[in-house]
Amino acid sequence: MSAPVLTQVADLQPLHEELSVLRHHIHRHPELAFAEHATSDLVADKLTQWGYQVTRGIGQTGLVAQLKVGEGGKRLGLRADMDALPIQEDTGLPYASATPGLMHACGHDGHTTMLLGAARHLAQTRRFSGTLNLIFQPAEERGFDSGGKAMVADGLFERFPCDMVFAMHNHPGAPQGHFLMRQGPFLAAGDRVFIKILGVGGHAARPHLAVDPLVASAAIVMALQTVVSRNVDPNESAVVTVGRLRAGDALNVIPAEAEIGISVRSFSPAVRALLKERITRLVESTAEAHGARAEIRYIEGYPVVDNAADAVALAGDVATELVGADRVARDFPKMMGSEDFAYMLQACPGALVRIGNGPSEGGRGLHNPRYDFHDGNLTVGRPSGAGWPNVSWPRSPGSDPQGAGREQRHVAFGIGHAGEYITLLLLFAAEAGPGDAVTHLARGLQADAAAAGAVAAGAGQFHPGRLGRHQQGAAGRHRQQPAMGLDAQCGGTCFFHFHASRERWRTPTSMRAATRGPAVPAAGGGQNTWSKSSTARSSMKRLRAAYMWRSPLRACWVT
Repeated sequence: MSAPVLTQVADLQPLHEELSVLRHHIHRHPELAFAEHATSDLVADKLTQWGYQVTRGIGQTGLVAQLKVGEGGKRLGLRADMDALPIQEDTGLPYASATPGLMHACGHDGHTTMLLGAARHLAQTRRFSGTLNLIFQPAEERGFDSGGKAMVADGLFERFPCDMVFAMHNHPGAPQGHFLMRQGPFLAAGDRVFIKILGVGGHAARPHLAVDPLVASAAIVMALQTVVSRNVDPNESAVVTVGRLRAGDALNVIPAEAEIGISVRSFSPAVRALLKERITRLVESTAEAHGARAEIRYIEGYPVVDNAADAVALAGDVATELVGADRVARDFPKMMGSEDFAYMLQACPGALVRIGNGPSEGGRGLHNPRYDFHDGNLTVGRPSGAGWPNVSWPRSPGSDPQGAGREQRHVAFGIGHAGEYITLLLLFAAEAGPGDAVTHLARGLQADAAAAGAVAAGAGQFHPGRLGRHQQGAAGRHRQQPAMGLDAQCGGTCFFHFHASRERWRTPTSMRAATRGPAVPAAGGGQNTWSKSSTARSSMKRLRAAYMWRSPLRACWVT
């Protein structure tokens, strides 16, 4: 029997509207690399209001907001970028850029808003134990000497240590709300080449008395097309793109110089070195063959984005449990784009995950004047809903004087609709003290007003609370209805709280509490026991038992 529809966009409309307004404000006021002063002020102000300790001036306009809760020792980093692009917007949207020549054409307005939404929720609920570091980074679009590199150089991870760090990027062309990831090399290294061809200017009617840098440049552009096709192993990946060719102003003048700009992408260090050597020699020799001279400035830009296998495996598991395996691509093909999150991954293990932004036809791709971030990702991507998340519990041996060999862990798992994307947050699997229980906290999607159910794991018990579910009234107004859960303050979210402590873990990896009435746990000694009602049996069908071994750290942000 298929699971019922549990979540609709309208169920989360209050949160959607608030964050949409915030995202549109940031979109309307774009700022370039290292000039994100107003954006940084806005972010810092909200985070300070929510109780975060905010440290500014990291990587110039970057900032880190830290929140410590409980005694947990695990440390998680979540990163979002803030800068815009020098593009004249052509969307015609009511919140289109108010700054001529600048726009958020890569979705950083959405990334920033998403992390702000997650920050607000976590500050309100504080349902974790450990240290949360929210990293708001400037200047991702710069291409070299960028914000990510600057923040790391300013001691980001020395001042704010993280056991894992995660980031995301929207992906036009993939279905909205689908997760795309890959372990190992995911995004390419990106280098830039700035070339000046120096000739001898003259009259257009007397070319024999000049050295035409345009002719030399044209020959160089054509010769560059052979670098990948004739020098790079066909089993390797590389791109050499001429994105700029500038020379002259008047039709009757042979200019004295020309400029060429090249973007170079690769994954292998050997190929990266080969491309630099071949491009340099080819440009110099071709210019000389035409009687001109070449000045080359070759800038090695962002490194390869190399995702840690453990981080990607965790992200894939969590994303699959939330939206289903058909919406998660765990082995998405490598992409030739570049991301300066690579600098952070060189300093701290983690992963970058992409999420579908919907169709890209009609100029809606990244860095296009008609691009816009998809606000639909604010409420779980699709109104059909994905049900309650399946949850994998980490564990490791512990000690308990009251039960020989009994394993003890503290786990906090959060899944939120924070910001512009689904946010999955698995926080701080920390050692519990002697006699402590295993605490499991899952923030899930919305269910019907009467929908709830949980398992009495071991000797523990299920704690009912309230779930705020917004329904559309006849007069177009939203009304609040009570249901089950833990938190009444989260604007349409539900929490389950478990306690479990026994010798053998039978870990529920699915919590689809989607019944038409509360399932009542029956008493039982150390086993998952339920009442014999049809409601309980229905819920039990959606609970899968599995033994899960995990590393001590389980921290993930997938957006």
